[in-house]
Amino acid sequence: MREVSRLIKFPQVIGEILGGLLLGPTVLAIFFPEIFENHFMLKADQKPALDAVYNLGLIILMFISGMETKTSYKSKERAIVSYLLAGTLVAFVLGFFAMNFYGYQPIIGVKGDLFSLKLVFAIAVSVTSIPVISRIFLDLNLLHTKFSTTVITTATIQDMVLWIMLATLTNKFSSLYSNIIQVLVVTPLLLFGILFVLPRLSVLLKNRKTPVNKNFLFLVLIQSFYIIGVIVYLFNTNKILSAFLAGVIVNNLFGLKLTTFKKYLKKIALNSFIPLYFGIVGYKLNLIHNFDFYYFIGFLTMSSFIKIFCIYVCSIFLKFNMKTSMNFSIAMNTRGGPGIVLATIAFDAGIINEIFFTTLVITSIITSLISGYWFYFISERETKNNEVPLQITTK
Repeated sequence: MREVSRLIKFPQVIGEILGGLLLGPTVLAIFFPEIFENHFMLKADQKPALDAVYNLGLIILMFISGMETKTSYKSKERAIVSYLLAGTLVAFVLGFFAMNFYGYQPIIGVKGDLFSLKLVFAIAVSVTSIPVISRIFLDLNLLHTKFSTTVITTATIQDMVLWIMLATLTNKFSSLYSNIIQVLVVTPLLLFGILFVLPRLSVLLKNRKTPVNKNFLFLVLIQSFYIIGVIVYLFNTNKILSAFLAGVIVNNLFGLKLTTFKKYLKKIALNSFIPLYFGIVGYKLNLIHNFDFYYFIGFLTMSSFIKIFCIYVCSIFLKFNMKTSMNFSIAMNTRGGPGIVLATIAFDAGIINEIFFTTLVITSIITSLISGYWFYFISERETKNNEVPLQITTK
């Protein structure tokens, strides 16, 4: 499916997800149940191994994204991120109040908490998928561009805030007060380290008069993974954020010394762990039951309009031209993995029912497909016209 997606000019990540869908309970179990049960049904003793491959693929993907992301920005670049975050905030508020007009009876969960449902609805409107948008840019060899780093940095900051809200909601139902420490202490500290501490450490290291020993670089690389692992274990920190932070640390402190390492890591990951990760995502989905087509179309249209409109308006305030404004809008509307994770957590907490769970999952896939095809088309067209792909231009 990955190669088929490439031939029909779809992002490879969509092909990998569809491959998992075909082999999972969504397709194979329905049309060929015996083959599925005998060869593809996940056994209890196989689940830990599958989860390990899934998590490893996600962690490597986010580590690569972190290594391609800079944390020091000029005043104009900081302004771009700030405006995009403002657009996300407006989209969140509009999504929250949209529930008053959209109706909650068809989607409310067993807990019957309308306020929590509104917050989940708002998060679903405003969330952006860092793994999927990173993979799209990576496939197109655009992960190093100013546009992609701006989108990923903005999505990282906004998603941390949204996960804080979601963790607070699940706390309300599960009474796991340790999550409060995680979301109110650990996450802000990591955010402070990414945006304020790392840039200053990077400057100090670059100003060293003596060269850095290669063995020391390797030691720091290993210690970075170790420290991030400890943070994940002790505070149950979001592994996406943790892996991203590890990549940011290594890149900002020793990026120029690890060019060969980055090259081979990408080559290995893109042909093994990352495709397996997205394939498992597709395998885990079951989209046959509890699907309301009209509700799905309504939510997809409404949520996409809100997010695209808000980001587009903020881009206009930055005096970007129509093409750049639309590129930012489409990128920030990519729901992907976080949209699926949001659906799972909210459903398990009893905030939403099966209908909205399925709606969120399919919306995440469709917006990822739209985003991938959009940027493939834009990249191809600009390359043929001898233009720099995804260049940020003003009026």
